Amino acid sequence: MKIRQNSYLMPVIMCIILSAFFSTSAEASISSKSLPSKKSSTADSSTGEAAKPFAEKDKSSSAEKLDSPDEMSCTSFISKITENNKIIVLIILFFVSAELLYNFFRKKSPESFYVRHIPALDAIDSILGMSAETGKSVLFVPGIKDVEDMQTMAAMNLLGKISEKSSILQVPVFVPVSHSFTMTVAQDVVKRSFINVSKPYKEALDRVTYLSDDQLAFAAGVIGIMNRDNPAACFFFGNFLAESLLLSESAAAIGCVSIGGTAETSQIPFFIVSCDYTIIGEELFAASACVSKSEKDLATLRTLDMIKLISIAVILAGCIIKMV
Repeated sequence: MKIRQNSYLMPVIMCIILSAFFSTSAEASISSKSLPSKKSSTADSSTGEAAKPFAEKDKSSSAEKLDSPDEMSCTSFISKITENNKIIVLIILFFVSAELLYNFFRKKSPESFYVRHIPALDAIDSILGMSAETGKSVLFVPGIKDVEDMQTMAAMNLLGKISEKSSILQVPVFVPVSHSFTMTVAQDVVKRSFINVSKPYKEALDRVTYLSDDQLAFAAGVIGIMNRDNPAACFFFGNFLAESLLLSESAAAIGCVSIGGTAETSQIPFFIVSCDYTIIGEELFAASACVSKSEKDLATLRTLDMIKLISIAVILAGCIIKMV
């Protein structure tokens, strides 16, 4: 087995462990419900002959319930299944794991995965070309969260594309960050991008700077860089909060082209009204997968889309069954 294929073993092992855990838990809960209690057996023996008429009535009523077609309908069957939440989790885990492993192991190239056209990605090349013509720099802000955040990781892939293209066009890229570990990862991404096109990277690493962990102090530092360097373009990709409007409005005030992208639903409207191009919501992860062209990223993206479609279909089916 190749070294590259060993990375696929981790999701397989995790799926097997989680499936075994939920199946044993579900069996234990079902068996505990099916066992009769000691108190009920002693109570039945103590009542004796006095409880026989009531027992006969209960048997007759239960027989009527079993024979009635309403209890054997699809709605009652689904309700019995949904009584145990662990069984539902096990079913969902099985389908998600099957879809994810299918997308991982199928023999297809990254180009075969269809991803919807994102206009902001096409605008990156033209913006960098405009920056090279004017002789100005560009500014890239990967959000205010640490590198453990998913949006920050997606921004790192976009930083790699922008750094590689800017190294060819000889456009300096300034990358202010709000966490020290994010600075280390950003420097490594920039270094690899310059190595891929055989360009010296020492000066590019000095442009990746740490400002502050504080939210407003970081925003003030980025605005100061904008006013001093007057970049031709600003890229805002990652997790942003209240400083999103401050940064995007400052970029519009100095007259530079800006592209914003975040998965924070509360900040998307501010990027839409103040940026020239906007990557909305989960388009940030789709753009990251398109840029990296990694089979794992594209397979994960396809799996998430399939899960959404299945969830919508299940919700609609449940509504129709409930109405009927």
